Amino acid sequence: MTRLRRSPWLAPLVLFAIALVVRLIAASTTSFPATEGSAYYVDVARNLVQGHGMVSDSIWSYATPPLVLPKPAFELWLPMASLASAASMAIFGTSFAAAQLGIVGLGAFIAPLAWAMGREAARAAALSRVRASAVAVGSGLVAAVLGPLVVASAVPDSTTPFLVFGVLAALLMPRALAAAGARSATRTRTRWVPGLALGLVLGLAYLSRQEAIWLGATYLAFVLAAVRALPAGRRLALASLALVPVMVGGALVVVPWLIRDAIVFGTPFPGQSIENAFLLRNEEIFAYLHRPSLAAFLAQGPGTILGHIGEAMGHDLLTVVLVPTFPVGLIGILAVLAMRRSPALRGATALSALLVSGVLTLLAADIVSRSPRCGAPSCTPRARCSWD
Repeated sequence: MTRLRRSPWLAPLVLFAIALVVRLIAASTTSFPATEGSAYYVDVARNLVQGHGMVSDSIWSYATPPLVLPKPAFELWLPMASLASAASMAIFGTSFAAAQLGIVGLGAFIAPLAWAMGREAARAAALSRVRASAVAVGSGLVAAVLGPLVVASAVPDSTTPFLVFGVLAALLMPRALAAAGARSATRTRTRWVPGLALGLVLGLAYLSRQEAIWLGATYLAFVLAAVRALPAGRRLALASLALVPVMVGGALVVVPWLIRDAIVFGTPFPGQSIENAFLLRNEEIFAYLHRPSLAAFLAQGPGTILGHIGEAMGHDLLTVVLVPTFPVGLIGILAVLAMRRSPALRGATALSALLVSGVLTLLAADIVSRSPRCGAPSCTPRARCSWD
């Protein structure tokens, strides 16, 4: 611990190496895409490396034209997982093992990022140097070996890129806000840098998963809280310096992708995202003649809709959050409740940004994206309550 405290780069490098080895071992046990999503990302990455462009060899959904083969990719999903796999496939060949290496390498960064998150939380709580080092290194070690994070890195998928860029965005949020509120003597160009970096990372998070909007909503809430605490004469200046660089950085990453979608699909927005909110059962994603509709969704009645939301909340809390991460997840929830008054969770801190955006993402999944796997009349009540 003494050596780790003395060398600022030793701890994150060691943690990255541990996480990389663990993920390489996990990836070696999987020789094929374990999910349809992973198969899709690998297929697009291979086509990209072989010079065929960003196309898929299968029609994953009939919701968005053109319905041709090969089909332009990512009418709903986003490209970061394929881009990460394509980077490693360009070096090591187009095998599935080569595709795994890109996600494995990217996923290993979560260990040093968790180390940085723990270090910032410890500093905010005014812990001693020894305790702060223990918290930081312990956080990195947990992230390096935690089952769900390791499994997610074993196959190319969107969750690992979103995890890495999402945590990095949470670390940058307090820096961007602090730079915006710095003294006017600080050069404006310097004050733009953290916000610009945050915008770029939020853009990369969006190219991983659409849930990046909840990261943006969290930062916006932090900015609004900071603006409200200032005298009226200083509010506009803070809001401008806090938001404009972030918007510029995000636009540099996201706008080219939206232009590509507009050219290929005729619209910059993934319309199927809204349609998926009306699913009565997961199989409707693949429907051809009868697409999900708002009328059919509302026809269930408010009781059924609210019942599904309630059951989704219970399912996600237990089966998605607590069981796969046990006992770490349970300890984490209890710890957050116990340290709710801690300076590490007060105001616009990195840890509070991570928790707030995580809660928003979970609630959005429960309320908007809940989708029973079986909605046919022949299904048992228990089967109707199984969620993705």
